[in-house]
Amino acid sequence: MRRLLIAGFASLLAVALIAAAAQGATRVRSLTLEGQFGGGGVPTAQVQMKIDYLVKHKSGHKRLIPNRVTQFEFVFPRPLSCDQGSLFDVGGGTGLVNIRITKKQFSSTYTTIGPVVQITVNLVGQKMWQGRTKWRSPDKKPKPPGRKFFSKRASGVLSIIDYDWPDRGFTNCTSNGPASWSAHQCRHLSTDPVYLPLCEAFGSNR
Repeated sequence: MRRLLIAGFASLLAVALIAAAAQGATRVRSLTLEGQFGGGGVPTAQVQMKIDYLVKHKSGHKRLIPNRVTQFEFVFPRPLSCDQGSLFDVGGGTGLVNIRITKKQFSSTYTTIGPVVQITVNLVGQKMWQGRTKWRSPDKKPKPPGRKFFSKRASGVLSIIDYDWPDRGFTNCTSNGPASWSAHQCRHLSTDPVYLPLCEAFGSNR
C-alpha cells in the first residue's frame, strides 16, 4: 500500500510539474512601434520598427521582455554630406534586421542593399520602457476610473555611415553625427489594445 501511495504521489507531482512548465512556457509577441527623430519639427522625420517580445508568466503576471528588433525603417530628416554635395530626405529601405536586445539595449551596424540605394547604418537603442498612455476610446468616452493603460516605448540614436544612390549621382554620403529617435507602440492588428493610437502609413506627412 505504501508503494502504491508513493507511486501515486510521484505521478501527481509529475503532472503538477508538467502543468507548471506549460504555464510558464515562453512565447513571442511582435509589436509595432513608430515615432520620429527629435528636433527640427520636420513632418517626414519618421521611424517605424517591429520588436519581438518574450511573453513570460511569473507569479500570475504576464511580462513582455524585449528580445529582438526585426524591422527598422526611417525617413531621415537631416541633410547628408556626400562627395557631390548635400542629400536630403533619405529613407531606410525595407529595414529587415535581426538585432538582439540585451538588458533593454541594443547596438548594431548593418548594411541594406536595395534596387536603388545601398546604406550602412549604426542603430542603437539606449532605452526601452513601458509608458503610461491616455485612454482614447473610439466614441471619445473618458478614461475608465481606476484603470491604467500602458504602451511600449523605445528610444536611441541612428548614424548613417555610408549612403550611396548611384542613379542620382550621390556616393559616400554620411550623417553629421548621430540623430536621436523615439518610438511608441501603435495599433497595428485588430487584437491590439484599442486605447493605442493607430499606426500610420510609413512615409506619410504628420
